[in-house]
Amino acid sequence: MTASDEANFLRAIATGDQDSLPRLVHADWLDEHGNPARAEFIRTQCALASEGLSAERRQSLRIRERELLDQHRQAWCEAFGFPVEDAQFERGYPESLRQSEWPSRGFFESPASAYLSTVTELDLTGLRCGDAGIADFAEHARLPRLRKLLLNGNGITDTGASALAQASGLPALESLYLFHNAVGSAGRTALENSDRFRLGNLDFGEPAAGYSFSPGQTDVARREFLRTRLLPVIRGYFTKYPRLQSAMLCVAQYWSDEADDAVHGRVVVSELFEPTMEGVEAYGDDAARDPNIPNTPFKESEYHGGSCISLWGAGVPWDENNRAVPLWAAFAPEGGHQEYGAISEVYAPAVMFYRHGGYTILPMLRPQLDGVRSEWGGELGEEAE
Repeated sequence: MTASDEANFLRAIATGDQDSLPRLVHADWLDEHGNPARAEFIRTQCALASEGLSAERRQSLRIRERELLDQHRQAWCEAFGFPVEDAQFERGYPESLRQSEWPSRGFFESPASAYLSTVTELDLTGLRCGDAGIADFAEHARLPRLRKLLLNGNGITDTGASALAQASGLPALESLYLFHNAVGSAGRTALENSDRFRLGNLDFGEPAAGYSFSPGQTDVARREFLRTRLLPVIRGYFTKYPRLQSAMLCVAQYWSDEADDAVHGRVVVSELFEPTMEGVEAYGDDAARDPNIPNTPFKESEYHGGSCISLWGAGVPWDENNRAVPLWAAFAPEGGHQEYGAISEVYAPAVMFYRHGGYTILPMLRPQLDGVRSEWGGELGEEAE
């Protein structure tokens, strides 16, 4: 198998839109060239993307998908040839990537850079690439499917923004984050007037009246909280309790439907493929009846046995207002209140975590509250930024 062979397949896949046939052809080729696990992963995710699957078949495929990621995810990320902190796969190929550092020799000098051709979201937050780095990126990037690019916190000025406006390899780009850069009116104008892509969301970090963050800043702050504060805690539970397979962050906004009220968080850890909202604060022998942890003698939560863990009890910094309201208020379910008989009556799932290291932010219930300013405790602190 050669890098040029792989690149040919990846170019065909990148231009194939929703057609899975080029992916399945590549899977056959991988089988023939000694990479059966990667081939099976492609077929599994392609099958999951098809319509009309029974619930049993879908569950079986997703379990196998999780098993393959558990075993091979790290090696597949290393095969990109550049430092990858996180990757999400769709129909067998990387769809979303977060870089951990700016590659010293450029993104597109590695033979494995062809893997980027299927990526729809690229997170380069805080890598300090500067104008020279972004100019090199703009000149050499060939990312036909890229729709969202995060460049906040990279030391970019008008010079870099103007260079990016001339990029010819980003035809599908719709959303661009450029806050925490020194881009002025010239760079903004160049991007807004560029005919090289179809930007509909150019976020310079300017929150609307009554909001602490712009939508992009909220998005990035939420990911930062998950990646640096909560994910390490979840991984700790996975390490200590090998039977645990998944976890879910659940968020509730109590008292009323106003955005300036307190937000509370719970984590549900589970041996199941995905946690259920049936997990309760079990006591004593009741813990054995918690459907999320049928076999693990789990005794670390503040509830002495249930699968629901308070964020406070887990040692995760969680300020109910200055941190939680701008990041999580939009997840509160309608009609929720503190006097509940089951967790599902008030808490809403916000994020799903997986043993293999990834996580998925679930759809928001009330996106109009995204980034709303807290009324308690003053302005948001720098930690949440």
